[in-house]
Amino acid sequence: MNTANFSSAADRQAALVSRRQLLWRGGAALGLCAGWLALAGCATTGNAPSATANPTDNTAQTGASAVLRVGVCAKLPPIVSKSGGAFTGFEADYAKGLAASLGRRVEFVDLLWADLLPALQSGRVDIVMSGVSVTPERMMIVDFARPYLRSGLAMVARRSEVATMSMFFNKTVRIGVKPGTTGQYYAQSQFPRNPRTSYLDLADAAKAMQAKKLDLFIIDAPIAWWMVGQYEAAGITVMGDLLNTEYLAWAVAKGNTEMLNAANDYFAASTKDGQQQAILRRWLGAFYQP
Repeated sequence: MNTANFSSAADRQAALVSRRQLLWRGGAALGLCAGWLALAGCATTGNAPSATANPTDNTAQTGASAVLRVGVCAKLPPIVSKSGGAFTGFEADYAKGLAASLGRRVEFVDLLWADLLPALQSGRVDIVMSGVSVTPERMMIVDFARPYLRSGLAMVARRSEVATMSMFFNKTVRIGVKPGTTGQYYAQSQFPRNPRTSYLDLADAAKAMQAKKLDLFIIDAPIAWWMVGQYEAAGITVMGDLLNTEYLAWAVAKGNTEMLNAANDYFAASTKDGQQQAILRRWLGAFYQP
């Protein structure tokens, strides 16, 4: 069985991140067999104010008392989640590392997925670190640091039906998505005739699949494999190849070059000393390949 090719090839990926480039490369499936991971992203629309014009921005603060406000949607294990009052996942580890590099105290701001990028625009948070996929549309309203992971979307299905499901030709297949994610947009564009249901909670999607009220769930690959491990008793598995290729990166307010440079500097330093790779190995295990 082949493993998913999660890459942190920063130099190559970083070249894609430019305001004048079409950054997202969708539709390229990776060569995999029974295991793939994919990442969710958040989408929003609107006009982003300049970071320098935002009176609530605190990116210029220094010292131990300064706070780094990190926007997350803490319902996306192993990307980021909350258990017993503590935030965990690879984005949580990254946030703590970035705050330490700036001499600040990290403050997680837990939001609904759809509220993450608006929180950047309003100055409620300094940076969003929540498994955001880079897309041309999102680049119009926020700035992205260097991508840290290459991933894609995966499909979760009942193990007993994987061999017989002809979802690409069957408009009766019931598809589940997490609202506001690239998985939702993919389902809307590729399977417009199929019935779709949105799930805010991954547990609800797994229960619906177990009860045979849902046939397919499209979500980021790391989340898909976490679901399979967490809800193994429900008889679910990851089906087929990755549906596309997506790059994950941290988002900052449009024009906030200070925060953007700080994020890129932390990424470069943590990649050089091996911390960045160690974090991904900790949470993705054998599915991460630098």
